[in-house]
Amino acid sequence: MKHYESLAGGSGRSVYYRARRLRAAEVFSSELAVARLDGRPVQIENLSMSGIALIDGDANADWSERAGDSVPVEITLGGETAFSSPGLICRVEEAARGQLVGIRFVDDFLDMAALIRRHEQLLLKFDLDRPADVELEAVPGAYRTLCADVIHLLRRQKALLARFRVRANGHAPIPPEDMEDAYRACEAGLLRDWKTLWQRGEDIVGAFAHDSVQVRAIKRFTEQVLTPEFMDGPIWQRSFEKPLGYPGDFKIMRMVYAWAREGKDPYGQLLHRLGLEVAECIATRMVLVQQSIAETIRRRAKAGEVARIASLGCGPAKEVQNILQASRLDGAAAFTLIDQEEEALAHAYEEAMPNLARLGGQASVNCLHLSFRQLLSGRAVAEALGPQDMIYAVGLVDYFRERQAQRLIAGLYGHVEPGGLLMIGNMADSALSNYWPMEFIADWNVIYRSREEMQRLAADCAGAEVTVRPDRTGRVWMLQLRRPDAA
Repeated sequence: MKHYESLAGGSGRSVYYRARRLRAAEVFSSELAVARLDGRPVQIENLSMSGIALIDGDANADWSERAGDSVPVEITLGGETAFSSPGLICRVEEAARGQLVGIRFVDDFLDMAALIRRHEQLLLKFDLDRPADVELEAVPGAYRTLCADVIHLLRRQKALLARFRVRANGHAPIPPEDMEDAYRACEAGLLRDWKTLWQRGEDIVGAFAHDSVQVRAIKRFTEQVLTPEFMDGPIWQRSFEKPLGYPGDFKIMRMVYAWAREGKDPYGQLLHRLGLEVAECIATRMVLVQQSIAETIRRRAKAGEVARIASLGCGPAKEVQNILQASRLDGAAAFTLIDQEEEALAHAYEEAMPNLARLGGQASVNCLHLSFRQLLSGRAVAEALGPQDMIYAVGLVDYFRERQAQRLIAGLYGHVEPGGLLMIGNMADSALSNYWPMEFIADWNVIYRSREEMQRLAADCAGAEVTVRPDRTGRVWMLQLRRPDAA
């Protein structure tokens, strides 16, 4: 039991109470809830009794000059006004999906309980009033057939494994090597057939990628019919449920790097293996980064200098761990790891420490905890980073619109020393991309780019030597910007 004198209060800014904020995804269905800011359609990011954060996704929108203005805010549910009040623009920030505008209500407050209750009533009515056949009409017949074929493939493998165990147990205990042989046979057949179905999925949904209404209908159908079948696979479950609140967290990266058999039973392990197949490009892009780190260390060692290397959105920083685990380094290195997840930084630092001690000061690791918005603004990064010989971000720019990505990349390039390298990874818009399995089955949404779109990201980096190359899978582009050596 705690005593009153042991109870801690707030510190710093947390001394000042703020009304509890809820993310829009926790509260609303995007089909029913619509927000308008000064008459413009916007997306709700989060909201509380006293304020709301809205995203204006229009690439031409600019709210930066309107801080301090009072503007009308309206929320409608099912076409009916649920809240309307003037609000004061308190802040404007760049966000992944557009400009984020923070609003404080002036003469009213948002009754969160009443708003949520009304939304749930409307959502139930909306779902009950919508005939199932009408919902199905929006889903192409070829896609429904694909989902049936995927479920048939998965359940066939499940039945084969179960039948083998039942038959063998009826006569004698199953030796571990026999169960292993059965698993490997099922795995080989499953991977072969999965690639064919994956390509079919890409071909079907790719035709509707620019039709947001069609995409929503197909996603809704997928999450009702197909996604539940994959939830026994740990990597699929974590990707879909997003326990840390965002996709692609560092524990998913660790699953890919470990490439281990995970799952509560052989069927779950097979599903996990399919997820690893989809996510293989996470590991292959890491290898490319690791090779560039090693080359950077060697290059700076020839000049008798420490290689300064920074990673944005570092996650578990597996490439750094691999470098540090070598029996010896080719030169000295100072790593700066930046991430929005404190647990990811703790893992990366704890993994690095034994090797840092063994290397006797030849390498160092500094960790910086910066939010997604701080990374995007560039200000916090600029303050934290000095000149670097290599900067890389391989799982970050995929979430940024083109202009935002260009600004971030230009800012990072400004920190690259002569002869240094900036390396940016992004999911590729390729024939067999991750679009269908990631976005439709796992609800993991990123921006897929072509080679030309990758080259455009370097538009503001004058003088840079720009190359774009694919990883081994062809599902990730690596944009490399080399600053020319000083004359």
